[in-house]
Amino acid sequence: MTVQRAGGAKKPSAEVARFIAEEDRLGVDQPAYYAPYVKRIAAIRDELVAMADAAHARGQSVAGYGVSVGTTTLLPQFGLESKIDFLVDDDPKKGNVMAGPGYDIPILPPAALYERKPAFVVVFAWRYVDPIRAKHAGYFADGGKFVVPLPGISMVDRAD
Repeated sequence: MTVQRAGGAKKPSAEVARFIAEEDRLGVDQPAYYAPYVKRIAAIRDELVAMADAAHARGQSVAGYGVSVGTTTLLPQFGLESKIDFLVDDDPKKGNVMAGPGYDIPILPPAALYERKPAFVVVFAWRYVDPIRAKHAGYFADGGKFVVPLPGISMVDRAD
């Protein structure tokens, strides 16, 4: 597959016209096409914020796992900028703080999960939840919980 600007040297295949026609039929250039996605993200946000608020009301902390560009995007998307007390990451080169508009969240090694015992950990690196949870069987043995936010909220409370 080749990508080029309109009017480029290569002639587009018939598949290009087919894909454009399908996109037109679906209305992918219209906000209504994305409304179900927006609604689903809003529901995830509302649930995560309620969970974090409840944990904080009980005097418990809330952690996040994974420091990446995805975390930078998901923190505000899910309204968690002021709800995550600390982040952990396996890579010690991630720095000491994740800073963004209106937040500075400490970045700690995964041992902080065992020391600080947060009410739950939002796994921002949700695609890697299986290897992450396999590393932390001891955390689950002590009552720890991972919250996987995507594609929908699920709770993980054991290593297998």
